[in-house]
Amino acid sequence: MNINKIQISAPFCFGNNPLMLDNLGKVNFVFAPNGSGKTTISNALAEQPKETEKRRRWGTAPTTLAIRVFNEAYKQQVMQERINGIFTLGKESQKVNEEIDGLTNTINEEKINREKLLKDIGEDAYGDSESSSFVGQLKELKNYATDTVFEQHKVIPQSVVSVIFKGFRNSKNRFFEEVSRRYKECNKKEFCVDGITWDLLNDKLRRLSADGKRCELSNISIKQVLSADDREIIETNYEITSKEGFAALIEQLNNADWVYAGRLYVEQTNGVCPFCQQEANDLSEELSRFFADNFASLSEKISETKDRVNNTMGSLRIQLTHLSESIKRDLEIDSEQFEKLIRDTNQILDQLSADLQEKLNHPTKAIEIKDVSELILNINDLIDDANIDIKRHNLLVDNAASAKSQIVDDGWSLFLSDSTVNVTMKQYEVNREQLEQRIEEARETIRQSESKEKEWLGKREKLQSSISNTTEVADRINNLLKVSGFDRFHLAEDHQAAGGYKIVRDNNDIAISTLSEGEKSFICFAYYWESLKGSFNPNETPEDVAAVIDDPISSLDSDVLFMVSSYIRSAALEAISGKGNIKQLIVLTHNVQFHKEAAYCSGTPKVEKRHYYRLYKSVDGYTVCKDDENVSQIRNTYQMLWESVVAAALAEDESEPLRIGVTNIVRRIVEGYFSFLGEEEKIVSHEEMSISEQRIIEMFGIWSNAGSHTIADDISQTIDIGSIKRFLALFQLYFTDRGQANHFNAMINASGGNQLLEKGGLFSGDGLLTFSK
Repeated sequence: MNINKIQISAPFCFGNNPLMLDNLGKVNFVFAPNGSGKTTISNALAEQPKETEKRRRWGTAPTTLAIRVFNEAYKQQVMQERINGIFTLGKESQKVNEEIDGLTNTINEEKINREKLLKDIGEDAYGDSESSSFVGQLKELKNYATDTVFEQHKVIPQSVVSVIFKGFRNSKNRFFEEVSRRYKECNKKEFCVDGITWDLLNDKLRRLSADGKRCELSNISIKQVLSADDREIIETNYEITSKEGFAALIEQLNNADWVYAGRLYVEQTNGVCPFCQQEANDLSEELSRFFADNFASLSEKISETKDRVNNTMGSLRIQLTHLSESIKRDLEIDSEQFEKLIRDTNQILDQLSADLQEKLNHPTKAIEIKDVSELILNINDLIDDANIDIKRHNLLVDNAASAKSQIVDDGWSLFLSDSTVNVTMKQYEVNREQLEQRIEEARETIRQSESKEKEWLGKREKLQSSISNTTEVADRINNLLKVSGFDRFHLAEDHQAAGGYKIVRDNNDIAISTLSEGEKSFICFAYYWESLKGSFNPNETPEDVAAVIDDPISSLDSDVLFMVSSYIRSAALEAISGKGNIKQLIVLTHNVQFHKEAAYCSGTPKVEKRHYYRLYKSVDGYTVCKDDENVSQIRNTYQMLWESVVAAALAEDESEPLRIGVTNIVRRIVEGYFSFLGEEEKIVSHEEMSISEQRIIEMFGIWSNAGSHTIADDISQTIDIGSIKRFLALFQLYFTDRGQANHFNAMINASGGNQLLEKGGLFSGDGLLTFSK
């Protein structure tokens, strides 16, 4: 597994945020000026852990490759009197070598297969996983189920949600874990939600939140107000038995009760009727005969009935009042039905009181009355229902903790029985089990592969134990030194330290202390290059590596620079092809020429194959990284000067800093190019020019024949160049006068100014300015 990203924390260099090189390719070039952190990066990568598993999870640069770093620290370690040996396979036994190669290939294939299985599983070094991997699919599956069930709980009444899902609502993941746990438990015993509703649970919770116990209601003890005898007395129409004389008139007028009340005055009227004031002989006797048929007794009985019934009604009213007050105190009771029945009962009682008085006033008249027994029965039924609810409430209060726990369990069961939740969880569990089974199968395959590899490694180690040597590597390094012009020293085997080298002169004197910096740099690079292809342990073969090379060309001449660049290009091709053990290359440099030589490749590569970065200091003094993707943005000074000319020609402003900058840029181009050209200046007369324009052309001539420091510098600064675009047109004219128009056009075009060369552009063939005095 190659390095995908590098993350280095160094506050003194990169500030509070770590430097990040992301999406590394197989070949990577980092261009950075001195002091921008190259050494910090290479030193950090040199601290890679040795264990493969720790490498995989190393925060700085996760990878399974061994990172081999070439930098100043590496050179100091190498430049000792004796150098550790680099072991390669000898040629004593072709058969053994072929067997070792076969085992190595098999081991490498198994590693590739395991890496593929790990990728399929989704267990990469970054803790991330592609969506197509098993772990990635599990994550997406879980995320979908998590979001679905979490959204579904929002439609449940809030008063219930806050209690049943308490402790889980602030985290989707925690909520889903509880859903999953309860779903598995409920699935074993099936969902038991018969009769359970959110309204019922809400009612139970409301009861639990009420203050203390509730008082039971007392039943109405008076079941009826009127007995059968009472009803008979009131509802019976009594007839007068006598039909003679005055009785006929009373009966006809139906006013016996009135006459009965007035007959008391007959005795005081001396024969005069107390009603009509007419003479009435024998009136007293006739009245006595009329009322002799128990009329008085009937009136008395009615009066007694009235008193008895009124007493009963009074007691009933007291009970109804007490009931009404109890209902008002208990806010949990639906009082509307009670109040209606109590109100209807009182109305009937009021009417009954009026009916009793009417009966008393008219004893013989039949009064049809209503009783309250049915209403009382209905009231008591309501009281019984309310008391059942009150007892349930009091039982909840007595067992509040267990009751609340049961409400929570019932709520979860009801939630899990929801069709959306149930279907979502069923699909999740089925797919999860399938994916986990596939993951376990892949891990079992990996375990078997690792067990086989252990056997193959042991077998290979036995084959290698007798055929390892260092001679080949020493010979190759010495040949490289010779062809590179370093022939005053070479590597020789150190017999005092088995498997090591020493650097000697031709007379076998130790040469380490007399080497130049250039010689030390090159021998260190040659040793580093061979170390990439070998192993320091005679019982091991070369491992797959990520080569990190930090400025290898200090103190080297141009010929050696070209050779080192060639080796790096070779390493780049090997990393891209994947055929050798160099699987990835990272080169850090501040040298433009070396960067261009080492990073050269034809065509435009893909980002995953070649990647370019630049480090530079930001305004706050800390190094930041610029990702140039697959196209290097490094230019030499001459190219950048021409790019500045194009930028000035396209600029809209005529500011003083821009004018001064253009002057110095043009001077450096003229000085550098025409000094390099080395030909005599061709004097071209432009009499049509103004004096100031002629002076500018003369100034170009002075610059082309003088170095940076001449007395003409101060004079040149006094010349007014006029318009920037006019000045640049004169600059083009000077190249044309010297026969270098093609070079001028080529540099403008290469610097992104092709539109300036097109028709109508500042530097077009027909766009040269005309001049007049």
